[in-house]
Amino acid sequence: MKILLVDDSKTMRDLISHYLSEINFKNVDIKKCVNATEALECYDEYKPDIVLLDYVLPDFTGLEVIKKLRKKYDFIPVIMVTSQDDVKLVTEAINAGAQNYILKDRLSAEALYLNIQDTIRKIKGKKRELLYKAELERSNEELEIFCHRASHDLQAPLRSVVAFSQILKDRYSDVYDEKAHLYSDLIIESGKNMSDLINSLLDFSTITLIKKEAQEEDLNELVEEVKNSLSEDIEKRNAIIEIGKLPIAKCHKFQISQLFQNLILNALKYSSSERNPKIKIKAEDVKTHYKFSIEDNGMGISEKNLQKIFKPFERLHSQDNISGTGIGLATCTKAVKIHRGIITAESIEGKGSQFIFTIAKKL
Repeated sequence: MKILLVDDSKTMRDLISHYLSEINFKNVDIKKCVNATEALECYDEYKPDIVLLDYVLPDFTGLEVIKKLRKKYDFIPVIMVTSQDDVKLVTEAINAGAQNYILKDRLSAEALYLNIQDTIRKIKGKKRELLYKAELERSNEELEIFCHRASHDLQAPLRSVVAFSQILKDRYSDVYDEKAHLYSDLIIESGKNMSDLINSLLDFSTITLIKKEAQEEDLNELVEEVKNSLSEDIEKRNAIIEIGKLPIAKCHKFQISQLFQNLILNALKYSSSERNPKIKIKAEDVKTHYKFSIEDNGMGISEKNLQKIFKPFERLHSQDNISGTGIGLATCTKAVKIHRGIITAESIEGKGSQFIFTIAKKL
């Protein structure tokens, strides 16, 4: 076991070394540093299993050492050794990345042993968690790639089925009886619905596969572009869209465009038959994030269904009443997660809904 001992007091270094010699660890190697700068240089080269770090050092504090190490490493095996019985200080150290702490006036071989064992257990657990997370991300990416390719490959044969069904209907219209016309229409309509579903699956899988770097985007211009792309649907429903002042934010343009498009399109699709759609888009600065709201005066959603709507393939209305695939809001959820935000909905059935989401300022 390699232990990095950082303390400017020779007396304390000798005392801790003495206690460590009493502990029955195999092959213990102790590297000693007298200040923070030396400790940071030594850490990279020595790669210790445990760091016993004094809080008060000549050049800068142990807390600053932890913060600097955390910028380079996912986790660090630091036990803070301090004479200050200060809850705030200890909390800061743990939040910064320290695994444990020991008060100097309670220092003993037993206290060191228990803290070192606990720190080793925590580090092993975090390494397992990191490996599991990496494996899960790899599996999810493979699944998304498969979904993307499968959806793409399904389009060609489906287009052929719809096209040839339409040709047969047009060419043999005079010899088709009533049932044949009905069956042809059903094939063509089902094919179109299937095509919509495949396109939605492509959107759903593509939204996390695009790996372009986030860039500064004027969201006023971005939302205006989305609005123009939906101009036919907006005019068809005589909808009014009010857009407040939106920020310039660092984001992934494709995902954010998809997010706004899906939310505006939903507001149009689920508009009330009793009034023309009115959609309000607003934004506000909330410290580390930007918060957006898209409010409509549409049909609204019952409270019991509010949690369901963000799951894939959840549809609250039949295909006969309102077209859709049930993937749009699931795609929105993925887009928001990519931007380290959250998405929620509030609604009053019969009066309208409000979708609220955040995106982080720093990605």
